Amino acid sequence: MPLIGVCVAALVGLTFGDVARRLDTSSLIGAALLAALGACLAGRPPGWRHTALATCALAMGAWRASTSGDTTPTPPAPAAGLMASLLDWLAGVRAAAESGVHAYLPEPQASLAVGVLLGGRGQLDAAFRLDLQRSGLAHLVAIDGFKQVVVAGALSAVSVRVLGARVVALPILVGVGAYTLLTGAHPSAVRAGLMVGLATLASVAGRIADPLTSLLLALVAMAAVQPRILLDVGLQLSISATLGIVLLWPRLRRPLRQLPRAFAEPLGLTLAVTVATLPVMLSRFQSVSLVSPAAHVLALPLLPAVLASTALLAVAAPVPPLGVAAAWLAWLPSTLLVTVIQVCGRLPAAAVSTGRLTPLASACLAAALLAWGVYGLPEMMAFRLALRQTLKRRLPRPSHRVPLAACFSLTLAACGVLTVARTDGRLHVDRLAIARGEAVFIRGPTGRTVLLVSGRVDGVALLNQLADRLDVWEHALDTAVQFDAPAEKGLAPVLARYPAGQLIGPGEETHLDLGGGAALVVSAADRRVSISYAATTSGPGG
Repeated sequence: MPLIGVCVAALVGLTFGDVARRLDTSSLIGAALLAALGACLAGRPPGWRHTALATCALAMGAWRASTSGDTTPTPPAPAAGLMASLLDWLAGVRAAAESGVHAYLPEPQASLAVGVLLGGRGQLDAAFRLDLQRSGLAHLVAIDGFKQVVVAGALSAVSVRVLGARVVALPILVGVGAYTLLTGAHPSAVRAGLMVGLATLASVAGRIADPLTSLLLALVAMAAVQPRILLDVGLQLSISATLGIVLLWPRLRRPLRQLPRAFAEPLGLTLAVTVATLPVMLSRFQSVSLVSPAAHVLALPLLPAVLASTALLAVAAPVPPLGVAAAWLAWLPSTLLVTVIQVCGRLPAAAVSTGRLTPLASACLAAALLAWGVYGLPEMMAFRLALRQTLKRRLPRPSHRVPLAACFSLTLAACGVLTVARTDGRLHVDRLAIARGEAVFIRGPTGRTVLLVSGRVDGVALLNQLADRLDVWEHALDTAVQFDAPAEKGLAPVLARYPAGQLIGPGEETHLDLGGGAALVVSAADRRVSISYAATTSGPGG
């Protein structure tokens, strides 16, 4: 726990680096040295010593973040040239493996198999990528801890028989590092590789690896090298998923004890990961998969077979007879995995589209989930007992007042939800900031939404701009207006995420009642829009 506190303090300092940039770096260094001196003089009382160490870590993290923008050119070293040569060789190995798999497997099996083994989406078409997202299985084409553990386990099994148990850690560390570089060394892969490496070193030292401590140490090491890596969305999802497995899965295990183990573990792990990643998913992607638990129950048993058979095919591809045999072994599990993704992703209610959650709401949700998970840790047993005893002494005994208080609380919660969801009764007309074309978003006094699109707009930019203006519970538009044919392509991804109840095409004219005394007259033929509100008429161009 003390090491966890120090790591958390360092991450807090690194996270708030933008604030630290406005401070004097000499003051931060002085504060760190003073805190370190206090830790040395604290003596036996561990509380003060741990507090001083955490303060030192906080100051050092802020200092590192404040100096992260300072880059001074340095001459290339021989080690840098050696590393560049190693990376070039690994890039060639990756290209050869990808071409070998693509030579024997059809699409989308080839790109999916390569993504499972080496990461990336390859030549997957847009429809299959949408199936991956809707099924909640998009992480299959990213390098995560599961794949790193499989690689480490395979290396351990071979190394123990060839080299013996004493030196088994060295080939595991080298192999995991090489695999991380081979897959592109993305932040999520580096995080997983560091955690596996720390667990291996812990086993060598005769200690039990703590996944929470390993995660925090890996993050501190990565952020110390590049503080802004904490803003990477892929790393944020990876961190959230790992915390879900470490903190939330033990809380969900007890309710699932009645189910068979082969079904309960994938279901519980998926639920834990889905709940833990909600803050990032709602704030960045505005989509939540509802079939993800069932999809993982079907897909996870196939993942080791796809990983192993694809690796065998990549090695055997240069020898045609062996390549054909390995291709048949890789084709069956990859085809089954493709079928699971397509079936689950194309279900009518596979995923729910939402509006974008605000940063403050995302932070509050993440803090609540983190607190719930930390509360269940074995180290918090003394705190839980003390809290229960305090509540037992101070709370009154159950009586007829308890149901009344519960009803009163639910009523207050419902009023709060209705207050948040209630519109302000005003008419809002926002011109969206997009590079090409024009787009206007209108929200009526009663909450009705209208999107006007003209020209060759960028669909992704339009979708992001619209998500910023919709609430998290809004996953559809009331009306979408397409003024010309070029606007259809840019409007397509928006309608896929937020279906429109009414779609007005080019050349159509209509009169829309926005409620609250507001009305909208659309003349798509001459590209004009007239808005009347409380006997006041304005006419912004479409």
